[in-house]
Amino acid sequence: RRAVRADNRVQFAETLARDAEKRFENEKRANTRLRHATDAISDGFSLWDSNDRLVMHNRRSPSSFRAEIPVGTHFNDYIGALYPLIENTTEKRTREAWMAERKVFFAAADGSHEVKTKSGKWSLITERRTEEGGTVTIYTDITRQKLAEQQRELSENRLAQAQKLARLGIFDWDVDRREMFWSE
Repeated sequence: RRAVRADNRVQFAETLARDAEKRFENEKRANTRLRHATDAISDGFSLWDSNDRLVMHNRRSPSSFRAEIPVGTHFNDYIGALYPLIENTTEKRTREAWMAERKVFFAAADGSHEVKTKSGKWSLITERRTEEGGTVTIYTDITRQKLAEQQRELSENRLAQAQKLARLGIFDWDVDRREMFWSE
């Protein structure tokens, strides 16, 4: 009778081990599938847990640009490591001031803001809270839009300067809205 119990326990243990192995393999496949899916996204993607630690990121995330930012890194250390890549748009804004501002955006996790890197690339950073209290960060490359905006502003300034020098102007009348526009 003891031999039967021992055989049953062995069979039970083997069944548990096989089930655990199957669950592990299924979880591994699911993680690989998730990694491939996030890498297919055209934007950068980072997932943070409720303790502000990096859980995962895709290839387009700033985390992937800096090999020294591994999964598990705290957000404060993350932005500290990325700061050297950021263009400081005002001379008065210190590293600490930029990091404090960035932490406020991250903590709120309900909006977007723009960041320019020293290489000239612009990103729209959008953060949202997850149901579990974590945060998703999306990095959208808006460099083309920013360059087009700069070109438009330059063209408008050139036109205004040319009109001023030529003592010309533009008159526009919107009949439907009963509005008139005069350039100076």
